[in-house]
This record gives sequence, C-alpha cells and structure tokens, in this order.
Amino acid sequence: VEEFDSAPAGSHGGANANNTAGNDDSGAADHEAAAPGIDAWELVDPVDITKKLPDDYHEMVASSKWKERKDAIQQLHDSLQKAIRLQNSPGTGDLIQELGKKIADINIIVATVAIQSLGLFASGLRQPFTPYVHSTLPALIERSKERKQTVIDAIRLTTDAYFAAAGCDLSSIGDHYFTGATHKNPQVRAESNHFLRRCLAVVPARPGKSDIKRYSDQLKSGLDDGDAGVRESAAECLGTLSKLVTAKALEPFLEGIDKIKMDKVSEHAEKATIKLKAAAKPKPVVAAAGPASRARPAAPGSRAPAPPARQEEAVGVSANLPPHIRAKLEASAKAAALKKAQREGNPIDEFLPANDPPPTAPARAAPAKRLAVGTTSAAAPPARKPPGVASASAAARPGVKGKPAPAKDLGETIKMRFANDESLDEKIASALPPSVLAGFENSVWKARMEAMDELKEYLGDQSVSGSGVHPELVIRQLARRPGWKESNFQVNARAFQIIEWMAGEHSLDFTTGAAALSVPPLVEKLGDIKLKVPATSALVAIAERYSLKLVAGLATEPIRSQKSPKVLADCIAWLDTQLIEFGTRGLALRPLVSMVKE
Repeated sequence: VEEFDSAPAGSHGGANANNTAGNDDSGAADHEAAAPGIDAWELVDPVDITKKLPDDYHEMVASSKWKERKDAIQQLHDSLQKAIRLQNSPGTGDLIQELGKKIADINIIVATVAIQSLGLFASGLRQPFTPYVHSTLPALIERSKERKQTVIDAIRLTTDAYFAAAGCDLSSIGDHYFTGATHKNPQVRAESNHFLRRCLAVVPARPGKSDIKRYSDQLKSGLDDGDAGVRESAAECLGTLSKLVTAKALEPFLEGIDKIKMDKVSEHAEKATIKLKAAAKPKPVVAAAGPASRARPAAPGSRAPAPPARQEEAVGVSANLPPHIRAKLEASAKAAALKKAQREGNPIDEFLPANDPPPTAPARAAPAKRLAVGTTSAAAPPARKPPGVASASAAARPGVKGKPAPAKDLGETIKMRFANDESLDEKIASALPPSVLAGFENSVWKARMEAMDELKEYLGDQSVSGSGVHPELVIRQLARRPGWKESNFQVNARAFQIIEWMAGEHSLDFTTGAAALSVPPLVEKLGDIKLKVPATSALVAIAERYSLKLVAGLATEPIRSQKSPKVLADCIAWLDTQLIEFGTRGLALRPLVSMVKE
C-alpha cells in the first residue's frame, strides 16, 4: 500500500507546462517567457523521446518483475513530463503500443504510471497521436472499473488528453463511449458518462441532430439504471448536453422521462459549464445588408414598405444554428432570393453590396468544400446535362477496362492508378508488411484486429519518413482481406479509421480513384450502429479532401440500392446532415432529388 501511495499523480493538461525545469531540449525557457494566450507547444522544438531512454528499456518493460517494469516506465514518464512537444519519430509508436499493453497490468502502480505516460504522449504529440486513441482507449475504459481513486484520476486525465489530441471531435470517441456505457460493470458505465460530459463541455461546435439523438437515447436508458452512480452521471451528462444544444433542441429526444428526472437534468443544466458560447437570441435586423437595403421614401401611390423582419425570418434560418452553418444557409437563401427577383423582373438593388453592378445572369458555383466562415469556392461553368452516377460508380470498380471518362456530376475525374495492373499482387506484397497480410488471412478476429493496428502504425511511420504507401493499394487490399464483409465490427472500424486518416493526410496521394473505391462500402455501413461513426468520419474526410459533390455522387447509387428501410433512412439522414454542414452550392441536385423521390 505504501508503494502504491508513492505512485506519481497524473497531470497531463499542465504536466508539460509545469515540469520543464532543467530540460534545455524541451524549450522550457520559451515556455516560461510565453505570454498568456500563446500556445507554448507551438513555440518549442519537438523532442525525440526515444533518445532519452536507456538501451535496455524494452527488456525492462517486458520483465516479469513488477519493480523493473515500474522503474522503466517511471523513467519514461519523467522524461515526458519535461518535454512540452514531442517528435513523432519511428520508435514512438512502439513506446505507445507497449504502454497500451500495460494499462491492464496486474500491478496497479505499473498500470497507473503507464496510463499517465499515455496522457503525456497525447499532450505532447497532439494530432499525430490520434491513431493511437482508437487502439488504447478501449483498454482505458475497461480499466475504469478499478476501485483505486488514483487509477481513476489518471484515466480521467488521460482520456481528456486523448480527446484534446483528436481535435475535440466527438466522432473520435463515439464508438468507445457506447461500448463503455453498455458495459456490465456499473462503474465503467458511470465513468463513460462522465467522460462524455467532459467532452461535451469543451467541444468547439454543437453536435448534429443525429448525434444528439444517439447520445440522448443512451443517456435516457442510464437514467433508469439500477446503479445510483450511473443514474447521477447520466443526469449530469444530459444537463451538459442540454446547455450545449439548448433545452428546446433536446426536448424532442427526452419524451417519456418523468418530471422528477427532468427536474434533475434541468438542475444539472443550470450548473453545467461549456466552452462553446451559448447561442445568442436573434436581434431584429433589416433583411438585406448594405446601404441599398435601408428604408427609402415610398413613391406616390405605392404601398408602404413592410416593417423590417428578424434576420432568421428573412432568410429562413434559425439563430440557434452554429455561426458557420448559419452563414452558409443565409448566403444560399440570399442567392435564391436574388435569382427569384431577376426571374420576376423585380428590383435587385437590395440584394447587392453598394457600388456593385447587377449581374447579367446567376453563375453556378463550383462544388463547395467545408470552408472557413466568409470564404467561398471558385465559380465553375455549369454543365448542360450531368451524366448519371452509375457511370462513375462503374469506373470506380476494380477490373473495369478502359480509361474512365470525366464524371462531370462528380466535379472530379475518377483516376484509377492500379485498375488494370497485372502486377497488383506483387506491388501490395512489396508495399505492406508480410505480418499484416498474414494477419488479415487469420480466421481469429483478434489476429485480424492486431494486423489492422499494425497496418495503421506502419502507414504512419512510412508517412513520417516520406515514403508513404499509395492509399489505393491499401484500400484494394482492405477490400480483398479482410474484406468489406468482415464480420467483426472492430476490424471494420479500424479499416474505416485508416481510410479517414489517409484522406486527411495531405502528404499522401489519396486520389479520386481511392475515394471511389472507399465511398460505396462506407455508405453501406451508415445503417450499422457500431460502424456509423467511423464510416461517417471517413466520408467527411473524403468530402473535405475533394468536395461533397464527389462524395454525394459516388454515394447515390449505393444508397439507392439499399433494401432495408432503416438503412435507407440512416443514409438519407446522413446526407441531410452533410448538406447542412457543407451547403448545396455546386451540387448536382437532380440525381439526389430523384433518389429521394424513389
């Protein structure tokens, strides 16, 4: 017990900031001199932690004596505390994977130090740590059944560091939360709810309607849990969610909850604190901006001008939406009003900024990618007759001969690099490790999952070294083995996470051909509750890489071919969410409308 009490307390958010004394490599002086509001992590040079360890570190960590394991990991922990920013060197992944295995160590001291070290890795690496979140977070959730408060505190700090490293993206923890929230151990369920509550408190944007429904449905069941701790944590989490999205937006998803429980949720909502600024109540403003929209004297015999309407009434947009989404919808609504005024021969001065000549004809815009507020995509000439999506889907399938024709309705040309390559098997064998390929062939799902984790780590190391594997080769291998019909959802989820990472990694040549191979299997899993989140994240990453026009065009045929009403409803709900987030400018709407009508 005395030895356990001497275990270091976890401090991830401030460990790197407060434990820099005597470490010149970490840039401690820069950190001390950094002004408030400046991120010290951006100012210092990254430290290669692998060079701070003794030569026998790996042997000591694998030792059968807990004291040797603890001393080795403690030495790593101390080095991590002194470093603000870490370098993602080739050996870093091995260190993280070894620590991940020690989360379940039989000795509590070893497990605690390993958990704290993982949190320090997440804080020091940030975005490069994201692939390891999915491989180590399940073990942390499983370990949260531990009764020792020191272990629970370390897990909480580390999971918070994980969420920050993943960019505070709820999709990065969605599957893992539901796994913990439905665990047989009540303490794991309660800690999972606490984890979600802390994540909701710091998210940079409000979740979409589909996410609100998923989380509120699970938390509603938590209110009826047999364990008091689970009930309390579910009420706290629902209170934070209510404050984040407003009680009015959450109310439709809380039907059937009795008054006592609703009062409890409301009480926690009043106490909850969130990082995202609460949605301000809309103020009355004139419908159109600019000097031309100001009130003018009415001509004799004409009708009096209508009183100014509220902004959300003028453009049909709710003020409760996030600012970047509201700005896109307002711009689309004003553009539609301008076209209508031109078509009916009405004055258009009020829709134009001052000193701008009226346009001769409305121009069709290029496909809208997810852009920062206030930016627009370049204009592109309209196509007369967009071809059907089926031709692009056929070009996307491996084995189709001939060069694919430009898919005008997709906004991109589908380019397959290895479509008719007779030496494809040899190229895959030379590009991927033999152990990964052998693991994919294994009939044991855990072996396939470990092979997927190894592939993820290998691709990351290759990308850092500048010799990245071509994404199309990886996707073609994933389609073969383990295949898109893989029965284990954890293996599939890791495959989708690899696709998401490759699409977001701009150092890799993620071509439109790779996108065309990925979109159909991702769309088919949108109706799977266990794979919906990773599939959605991968599709969004592809849309951000190219455009929603490309993804929607490739997804139309797979959605249309769905037989299950539930799967079809989930696919259309996903498409609805993306249209709100990305906007409709530049999209070929006719195929989408036709699909929805069918």
